[in-house]
Amino acid sequence: MCIFNNNNNNNNCLPRNCYPCRPVWPRPVAPVFTSATTQYIQGPQGPQGEQGAAGAPGVSNGAYASGSVQAVAVGGTVALAYHAATDGSTVTVSNNAVQLPAGTYLVTYGAGIQGEDTTVTDVTQWQLSLYANGAAVAGETLSVATYGAMGVRAEKTILYVAAGDTALSLVNTSAATVNLTDANISVLQLTD
Repeated sequence: MCIFNNNNNNNNCLPRNCYPCRPVWPRPVAPVFTSATTQYIQGPQGPQGEQGAAGAPGVSNGAYASGSVQAVAVGGTVALAYHAATDGSTVTVSNNAVQLPAGTYLVTYGAGIQGEDTTVTDVTQWQLSLYANGAAVAGETLSVATYGAMGVRAEKTILYVAAGDTALSLVNTSAATVNLTDANISVLQLTD
């Protein structure tokens, strides 16, 4: 005999008097996998969608300006000259600055300092700052505290947005004259 009650859906069975005496659970129709081996049955591939609209053409506008070995006084602008540019580039170099039209650029700037430079001691920190239209770009200063007989090179790459025509230059913001080697600014325009 089987006694069924409605308390929390429990089935209470007397021994050997009914079938089933335990709840019957449905059997899975698909294999059960652990989370580490979960697999899904993939259906057939659907039809290919329509071709999307053509994207905007890429921009190929860039230049590289560099300077030779030079002594740069405190607050002095590093001498830079045109070195190379992409075909049809509108980026130019004049007045020791890279001249940019409005746009977003990948800018790399840097310089080396000669080894055993006696004009800057290990106590005086060597600093070179990126300037835009004659004003320091916030947070864009290369700084080296010490260097040895081999000299040192510092370089940084940033994303720079030029809201309008912009002249990028490098300025010695150290407390003393520095003897720089291979100072440079390279720019590559990413968007208009």
